[in-house]
Amino acid sequence: VGPGQCTHGTVQAAIDAAAASAGPDTIRMTQATYMAQRLVVNDTSDLSIEGGFLGCTATTHANTSTLDGQGANPPGPVIRHLGTSRLTLSDLIIRNGVAVGANATSTLGGGVSSTGTGAITVQRSLIHSNRASNGGGMAALGSFGSLKEVNLISVGFNSNQALINGGGLHASQSDIQISGESSYFAGNHADGTDNGGGGALFALGCN
Repeated sequence: VGPGQCTHGTVQAAIDAAAASAGPDTIRMTQATYMAQRLVVNDTSDLSIEGGFLGCTATTHANTSTLDGQGANPPGPVIRHLGTSRLTLSDLIIRNGVAVGANATSTLGGGVSSTGTGAITVQRSLIHSNRASNGGGMAALGSFGSLKEVNLISVGFNSNQALINGGGLHASQSDIQISGESSYFAGNHADGTDNGGGGALFALGCN
């Protein structure tokens, strides 16, 4: 994905093309900042989105790519993951998602929202400066009797805000694994009162 000779000019176009093709897919993004992002992944096969490539034909990572939700209309999570497929996000900066308000597409997970039974892995990425009612940086929601698999490998959660629960991460009915020396939570906060809270992490019914 990217300008020039890349096969797709937008990330959502690449996601839609992957959903229309059978079998697992990998989307490679050139090293750039992609504005007004409100992406929806609803695939029946596994999908990997990888950032930080120097050009359309590059095969190795050089740095990161930035998915920025600022300017998305209507607002919502920068990445919304639905359904049963596994989603892997690598070498990304995910910022400025706004999952708050009556016109937002979701109020869960300002940066990343993952619902349903599909597993999600985020690695070598930074999730920062996102807002949501629950899960300012990220929300992961499984279902009773079917825990969602959540793998966070070298992921930073920084300066995210939840109006209720989970400033950095809100998780429900999920099996959460956090690893990597560069994983951290810093400067996140949740504004909920009574049953609200969890500035860094709010987990309910999780392993």
